[in-house]
Amino acid sequence: MNGLRLKLFSFSVRGEPFDSPFALRFSKGERFAQDKLVEPQKNTFARASNEFVKSLKMRLSVIPAKAGIQLFQIVINYLDSGFHLSARHRQAGVTTFYDSINYEYLYSLHLTPYGLTLWGISSAVRLMKYRSIHEINHLAPEERAKVYRSLIPPSVFTIFGIDRNNLANRRGEKVVQFHTPESHGFASIDVKQKPDDLDSIFFLQISDTPFMDNLELSFVVINDPRGERFSIDRDEEGKDTLFGTALRNEKEEKRAMMAGLAPGQVRPGLRLLREFINVLERFASRLSISIISGEALFYHNAIQYERFGFGYLEGRKRMEEIDREFLVGGKLYERLDGLTPFRPKGADRSVRGRSWAIQDGILGEPWLSPKIYKPVGKSVGVNTFHGKDY
Repeated sequence: MNGLRLKLFSFSVRGEPFDSPFALRFSKGERFAQDKLVEPQKNTFARASNEFVKSLKMRLSVIPAKAGIQLFQIVINYLDSGFHLSARHRQAGVTTFYDSINYEYLYSLHLTPYGLTLWGISSAVRLMKYRSIHEINHLAPEERAKVYRSLIPPSVFTIFGIDRNNLANRRGEKVVQFHTPESHGFASIDVKQKPDDLDSIFFLQISDTPFMDNLELSFVVINDPRGERFSIDRDEEGKDTLFGTALRNEKEEKRAMMAGLAPGQVRPGLRLLREFINVLERFASRLSISIISGEALFYHNAIQYERFGFGYLEGRKRMEEIDREFLVGGKLYERLDGLTPFRPKGADRSVRGRSWAIQDGILGEPWLSPKIYKPVGKSVGVNTFHGKDY
């Protein structure tokens, strides 16, 4: 920490309940204040560009000159433009200015006279190591791989005999690839049984978002390469169907459905989604990220994520409407007329049956992927499926 200085800047927030998931729409500065300042004793740090915002919830008239403050001004409960918390824990206006703070000096004071904590400083230094995907991508390749390796479900290594250290299969072939461009805030992990396999066992892409404590789960696929393959990803002319979302191969979709697969699956799964969500939450927690967000590509994905604790940023009303209309007497229930293989009577009773009917266009309009989110370590507790089984 010798000579450590952090460059800080001003920010502003607007009124919004602290527990509102729509705070995800805030700017970085807004989200920082909205999420953190309600905790009076916690000093927190957030990345913005290549700098840090620091917020100190206390009233100070003076900070020692030795701490290196070039500019400090805080306005509290005076002016309409000032910074304060109302009785309902909403924020009204902000003006907070910092410039350069010498944390080495504050650290030497044991920090307590200034409302800081030893935890706060040590956390700040630790978080400077990596606080986002973009920052992890700037680590040395070996260290980067160690960080991202933690996102692979442990069962993948066990089931397929992949060495956790050298990332090779039993034949000594490297079967884990990381794509971690230093110029971007995303990373992908690709695990195969053999290097030249067409399909991955596990493929993941995660991304930074404009919101500092939000991690995007962009895409995840978990396949069992030992199972039969269904070519739903190519139409009869060989064109990419984008897993059936852009084009369809109905012949292969029917085969997949009869084999018990859901839309978008080219092979059976490994039933490791829950295990993956657990490791993703641990990863997010280490980055001090509190929200995981994403989209449900298919109807059955949305229901699966509900069961693992996700809620909806967008699309919950539509999911509830679909559930109602699949119940006896509903419009979608009546459309299960058996005129196509994907609309048999009784499909309303299962998640997979409904999903195939939706894939077949039973809604009468395009399926719009719901936007979902999960608070790290918590369950939202949403249930929009009242059928009988998966």
